[in-house]
Amino acid sequence: MDSGIPVEEFKYKRKKIRYSFRWFAYVLGAIGFMFTIFHRVNSAVLAPYIIETFQASGATLGLMSGIYFYVYSLSQPMIGILVDRLKPKKMLTLSVLMISLGTFAFAFAPSIMIIYLGRFLIGAGCAGIFIPVTWIISKYFPFKQSGFLLFMVQFVGNIGSIMAAAPLANLISWLGWKDALIVIGFISIVLGIMIWITVKDSNGSSLQNNAEYTKKKTETDRNWFSIIQELYKMPIIKYCLLSSLTYASMLSFQGLWVVPYLMDVYRIGNINASSMATSIPTGYVIGLLLFSKVSDTKYGKYIYFSANVFITIVYLSLALFLENIPTHLISMMLFIIGISNGASPFLMKIYNLILPKKYFGTALGIVNTIPFLLTAIYQSFSGYLFDVFGGTDLLRRSLLSYRVYYLFLTISLIVGSWAVFKILTILRVKYKDMI
Repeated sequence: MDSGIPVEEFKYKRKKIRYSFRWFAYVLGAIGFMFTIFHRVNSAVLAPYIIETFQASGATLGLMSGIYFYVYSLSQPMIGILVDRLKPKKMLTLSVLMISLGTFAFAFAPSIMIIYLGRFLIGAGCAGIFIPVTWIISKYFPFKQSGFLLFMVQFVGNIGSIMAAAPLANLISWLGWKDALIVIGFISIVLGIMIWITVKDSNGSSLQNNAEYTKKKTETDRNWFSIIQELYKMPIIKYCLLSSLTYASMLSFQGLWVVPYLMDVYRIGNINASSMATSIPTGYVIGLLLFSKVSDTKYGKYIYFSANVFITIVYLSLALFLENIPTHLISMMLFIIGISNGASPFLMKIYNLILPKKYFGTALGIVNTIPFLLTAIYQSFSGYLFDVFGGTDLLRRSLLSYRVYYLFLTISLIVGSWAVFKILTILRVKYKDMI
């Protein structure tokens, strides 16, 4: 049947439609990542209510928050394989709906064991968001845009960390913590439906040779352990993974202990403490905006290193001066932690450069296991630190426990900064014309 539209014009319009599909996938995936970050750090605000409702100890809180990261980290290799085979539409939809199921389980929990189950489901759902979005960037957008796009995903995602601080605290004060989570669960369902209706996998704008991904048998059919061996033969990989100590430290602090710290040491109420804690995600999103374009220049890698040094100085200052820091300076220090971590997505740009495109999702899933496994270990271990040094009062931990905790974070950042320095050395020698 003759459509009345010239062939060339028809092809052009069809190409524009297909071109827009990749942006639908990218934007909705980024919004899904916002929920990932929201659940990643909301334990700090929920912690006082969990303590009050279930008489939870520091170790219990650490495990509650850490379950998310254990599940998230250990599922990454499988998520990578599934993304290469199922593509983003199914992965994103299923993941978001699982997040909503876990949120409902958490909200209706009659015991701490169901709280654990809820966090397990939330962690499993959140695990399936970031790799599909990175897959979309890697396959449907040119490499020269990848740094900016990765930073923008982090920017949108970390709006979730802002929402998980003061806005969540205010919503809880209005509805109660359980009803607040029920509302959030329903919003997640709406997002999942939008992804299923809107996102297409056949975007038709394969800018980086997508043809190999349409084959029934692909390179992802290779032995999983052979891929691991290939990756870990690359000298830069081990330093990239070790640099993840910076991220694990931040999530241990922001995601669990910053609000209790402000309440215990400075006797600030939960809502005000949550408002102060917003300085971290606010700084983070500002850092993402500042560094997004710089990441695609020759200065990106140097800012990445300098940011780690600044965070190390802040943690050391908190350890040394602890309760003697004026509250307005505390807010500034939290802001510095956030804005400095805004340079961290540069690591994903490095992965986008060095990981094999033949099985990018699988490779990213493998390396992405370590940062979140470290975070889970840090959150669990920090809970035990507070149980050992925090005294007998479950509702208020001792000054000594916070001092020990900040010294632990300082040592972690020193190691992480050294790893970043080694990364820069390798980049300068082997990848100097590419990044």
